[in-house]
Amino acid sequence: MYYLHIYNSEKEEGSIVLPFEDMQPMINFVVDQYQKMIKRLKTNNKKYQKITSTWDKNKYDETLEESIKNFEFGIFCSMEITICYELTPEYNEEKHSEKTKRTEVIHWEIIKNYPLKEKEIVNLMMNPDYEFECNISEEMFSGEVTLPGAAYIWFEDIGVEFEFCIENGENYSAIYRMDMNKAGDDFETDHDEFYHYEIDPTDPEWKANLEIEMCRVLILLHDLK
Repeated sequence: MYYLHIYNSEKEEGSIVLPFEDMQPMINFVVDQYQKMIKRLKTNNKKYQKITSTWDKNKYDETLEESIKNFEFGIFCSMEITICYELTPEYNEEKHSEKTKRTEVIHWEIIKNYPLKEKEIVNLMMNPDYEFECNISEEMFSGEVTLPGAAYIWFEDIGVEFEFCIENGENYSAIYRMDMNKAGDDFETDHDEFYHYEIDPTDPEWKANLEIEMCRVLILLHDLK
């Protein structure tokens, strides 16, 4: 599920939010709206000037559609598309009875919905001391693998480590407790305290679900509830 938040500074009603079950219909809608808006602004040079547009992209020459498809949506990571423009002095005076420069904005924000209802996990992820790192590539799903430090969560002086391990057709992967060492300069992994966890390689949201499960285990092992 995707949610599209649309804001137009020229509209008195403010912003709206539209839901989309699948990515492609949402992409079609956004690209169509963007192209129509750019065309409307550029063909009305008596009303609009200094038109600029930006969006999150991986490559400089990506089209908007390619950028949306390639964007790595996360639990708290949304994609933003913005058009900025000025009203010409004549149109600004006509519409707003003012002669000062006036900049307007049209903004689209694409949010991917994750069914995250556990307050403790949300609070943990939102904390500025929270850090998640994943070192797993999808190529690792095709065969046997032994990867300590496949993923980490650090939070103040505690954390968890995910070790990704598949040997002889058996999945030994697990999330282990971590604590800051006595010197206070590094973390130590406790291999006696862990929860078994298996990544589903067919799940397109495997990374987000791994992070959520690691948060859940961190809260349990460190008794943060």
